[in-house]
Amino acid sequence: SLVRYFSKEGYNTTAIHNYQGEFFSRHEVYRNLGFDTYIPYECMPDVEKIPSKIWGNDSVFLNHIEQALDSNGSEKNFIYAITVQLHGEYNPIPESEYTMKISGIKDKEQEGAIAYYVKQLQEVDKMVQELITMLSEREEETYVMFYGDHMPSLFVEVSDSMTHQQKYSTPFFTWNNMGIKKAEISSYVDLY
Repeated sequence: SLVRYFSKEGYNTTAIHNYQGEFFSRHEVYRNLGFDTYIPYECMPDVEKIPSKIWGNDSVFLNHIEQALDSNGSEKNFIYAITVQLHGEYNPIPESEYTMKISGIKDKEQEGAIAYYVKQLQEVDKMVQELITMLSEREEETYVMFYGDHMPSLFVEVSDSMTHQQKYSTPFFTWNNMGIKKAEISSYVDLY
């Protein structure tokens, strides 16, 4: 695995996931992939949860990524952080909780689901911004890649009109402070 490669290169490897540690036997899978440390949400006393949800907000990553970086002193780190705030059910929220104006959607339930998704997306965007700010302030070379494991399932019927690449790959973006220039390539990662 990529984790074993980084381990052989002298990196300390950490997996962080704000979801149940035993779900899909992740506590065993990450060890078998070669991670030195696995931090599920049961080990996150600072995790915030939305009532009725079983996952924690992505804001928890800032603290745990920083702790993983600090715990190893000047050692090199490979950190794999799996977020879930934008994953899964998009339960409609009442119009009073909308964080923006939405128009043109006739189905009020679908509109509420979109509003929920956008509200969560704004929180994730804030976390990414704070993560990049925190990493920018550290005096160590850093490369970060962000990607998802699938597109949002807000509109199932859209999948019928999607291309093979759109269905089985996901867009990604990167940030680094090492001067690595972005290549002119398709910014998709093949999932299958």
